[in-house]
Amino acid sequence: MDVKIKILLGFVVLVLVPVVFIINDDNLNNYYTCNRLGNFKKEDYNGVVVKKFINEANHSMRTVKLTNNLDIVLNEDTSSFYQFIEKNDSIVKVKGSDELKVFRSGQMFKFKIYFPCIVK
Repeated sequence: MDVKIKILLGFVVLVLVPVVFIINDDNLNNYYTCNRLGNFKKEDYNGVVVKKFINEANHSMRTVKLTNNLDIVLNEDTSSFYQFIEKNDSIVKVKGSDELKVFRSGQMFKFKIYFPCIVK
């Protein structure tokens, strides 16, 4: 193979391919965020908060552990739910909904969970 062709192929692989991935990165991130929102809506929860933590083993995701051994992972959520909840709060979420209800000291607080998903 000619040296010029090898150099051209090397340029394409080393420069142009990563550029394509960088340009499409926003689309890829949006795709995964929309998928996570869709998956979240399919879940249902009913439990008491055991702890909330940053799960370093899972890409430092904000995680809430419930008494029934379920984890709620809400890294992209913009509702302030994670900042609000405390240990011993009761959490209820109905399948098909994007709303979490938090029960604390006889009061109910509602959080509409939203991941920044842009539907195109």
